[in-house]
Amino acid sequence: MSQMRRTSIFIFLAIIALLSSALIYTIKSDKKQIATQNVRLSIAIDSVRATVIDSMQQVIQNQVEQTTFVVSKPTPPIELYYLINLFTPNEKMDYNLLDWKTEANNPAINWLTNGIASDSTGFYREGDVVVSISKQVIECLDRNSYPCRWGITLLGPRGGYTSFEISSVTNQALQSMTVDELFKGRKFEVKILKTDEFDNKTYRIKFPQKKLIDMTVQWSCSSAGCSLSIVCSTEIG
Repeated sequence: MSQMRRTSIFIFLAIIALLSSALIYTIKSDKKQIATQNVRLSIAIDSVRATVIDSMQQVIQNQVEQTTFVVSKPTPPIELYYLINLFTPNEKMDYNLLDWKTEANNPAINWLTNGIASDSTGFYREGDVVVSISKQVIECLDRNSYPCRWGITLLGPRGGYTSFEISSVTNQALQSMTVDELFKGRKFEVKILKTDEFDNKTYRIKFPQKKLIDMTVQWSCSSAGCSLSIVCSTEIG
């Protein structure tokens, strides 16, 4: 092989070696740069994640602090007859708008509404209460038995309530009863105004020293038991 040819081959191999070294260096540099960028990106992601989590926790904490949780507290039972009497206007009253503060401090009633609330139908105030009928309290069952709580709702314009509703949960211990059975042994005068297709009755009723009210008694019964809803109106036409 001639000296010139050997020199050419040597130069060619040297060029290849130099190019290979440059390529390897470039690849290593790129890998190092990519690795550095990945580390920086990972740090940035962790920082953003921590910021988002802190912000969410702060929002949740603020919402919890601003939310009023209303929990039904233990209260003594009150007889259904007397509960209706409490919200029926006294005989001497010359108007039918009744004060929203009526029985606001009664220990037997656990008020759930902060003041009065409103919806598309008007204003209302809600609470719950343990009710007895002929001194018998209906028991509900969870892990243990406990006195069932009945709902009570006052309804009317802003100036005062003009009607109220008392409603029970569905319970097998409840059976459909007449108004005479509901108020057994109590003083009242009553007449039936109407009866609907489900045998629910609307009465005009008079309690001692109270004004007349219209009272609709609605029973709903199934295999799970019965529920009772009593709607009383102080607006007598």
